[in-house]
Amino acid sequence: MTLTGNRKNTRSRQSRTHPGCPGGCRGTSQKSRRGPAPGPAGEKSPLAQTKTSTPLAPHLTAFFEQRLPIERGASENTRDSYAYAFQLLLTFASKHLQAAPSQLTVEQIDAPLVLDFLNDLETTRGNGASSRNIRLAAIKSFMHFLEYRIPSAIEQIRRILAIPAKKTESKLVRHLTAEEIQGLLNSPDPTG
Repeated sequence: MTLTGNRKNTRSRQSRTHPGCPGGCRGTSQKSRRGPAPGPAGEKSPLAQTKTSTPLAPHLTAFFEQRLPIERGASENTRDSYAYAFQLLLTFASKHLQAAPSQLTVEQIDAPLVLDFLNDLETTRGNGASSRNIRLAAIKSFMHFLEYRIPSAIEQIRRILAIPAKKTESKLVRHLTAEEIQGLLNSPDPTG
């Protein structure tokens, strides 16, 4: 008789646990699946209202310490150029969003902010299209890195990656005059 009683309790317990869980974990009740309980007057709790925020700093660190030098084999000049681009972007974002660079989140770096930043480079700093495109290339490289690390931000990343580079004026190379050619030929040989 005791065996039957134990078997009945075991079945009852098994129906409340997830099969295959080590240690017989308890299943979640319907109540706990609903999320946080509403606050007074049916308002959502502050926890339910806030969107998850992903700190930007650890991802930037991984980008500069792992992705560029190790995975991509980027030269020191490229890393310096990208670092300067992010120094400018973080300064702009901090001022624009009124938050310290260490407090910025991935979600705050969106396409409108990047477009405002690129526009600021040209209008306030007086940068040309080439400099703007270099900064945009650094941002896009970082976004490609993020799309595998933060799948929830793929739509935001896609919008940033869709920002086109500006066309630059290509300068025509002029031909040397006869005097310039003669000057080159008459110059001393630097090898000795």
